[in-house]
Amino acid sequence: MKKILKPFVRAAALILVFTGITRLFSRRLAFAVIVRLPQKYQSADSIVAFRGVKLKVNAGDSMGRVLKFMDPYKPVHTALMESLLVDKKLFYDIGAHIGLYSAMAVKRGVRTVSIEPDPALCQYYIRPNVVMNGPADLATVLCKAVSDTKGTATFWMHRMGNLGSGRLFKAEDMGENPTIVVETDTLDNLVQQYGKPDLMKVHIEGAEVLMLRGSYKVFEGEDAPTIVIEFHLPDIAAIAPGTSGDDLIKKLLGFGYKVKTITEPKYKESMWHVFYKRDLSPASLALFAPETQVPGGYFLNASHHGEHLQ
Repeated sequence: MKKILKPFVRAAALILVFTGITRLFSRRLAFAVIVRLPQKYQSADSIVAFRGVKLKVNAGDSMGRVLKFMDPYKPVHTALMESLLVDKKLFYDIGAHIGLYSAMAVKRGVRTVSIEPDPALCQYYIRPNVVMNGPADLATVLCKAVSDTKGTATFWMHRMGNLGSGRLFKAEDMGENPTIVVETDTLDNLVQQYGKPDLMKVHIEGAEVLMLRGSYKVFEGEDAPTIVIEFHLPDIAAIAPGTSGDDLIKKLLGFGYKVKTITEPKYKESMWHVFYKRDLSPASLALFAPETQVPGGYFLNASHHGEHLQ
């Protein structure tokens, strides 16, 4: 019976996906439909339009799947990034993944340095995505990892279904993932070479502890960049045992930063900490719910660690 029904199930899945009906579903239900598509549709590259930019995505990647088949990808975070990019001159996208925020930046005429250690992401997604959205001379793509030293390190490649999950250590959920050797450099060194940004986005799977350990000059002074960072508590602890999210927050606050936190209604595990010295614009402030404006956010309440940032 299953063999008889299989072609009809696939046909129904195709209709639901390509008419856009899955965008109206919950994420769980939409995913249940998508996995019933023929395999070539589940892992194919395609070009999608999202918030005014064109993006090359892979449907087998968690971000690509949402952008191609499902509900709008992280609308609060992307709206915040759009508001933060206004009037910026230089943006560092650290842990660029497929280059979504890099593409948004170059589309707005902002000079961008995209930093990502995975060479496949650099070559097949980040570079095409920035070129599709702005002049090539606006974007610099660096295939390396930001760390606490200049040199090389072992990099564990991404797990299946998430192209952005590669790490500088072997996580428990990575199985026998292949490894490569990647270049590393400090943020201070990169700033000396490419300029001091006025905005940074950091999403590097726990290596934020290494970034903060290896640099300090970039965080000094009133011209220090606004930093949007997603902390990964288990990964921080794996890379630097005994170090907590509190420690990293307090280190940045010690440079004179203020901080707000912001979450997504449909991505409760995805929280951004926004560190800033210059006042945020009204458009940015409007996106923060009152309960997320406490300095340090959930990190300063130990009971919330596991609940919000697994």
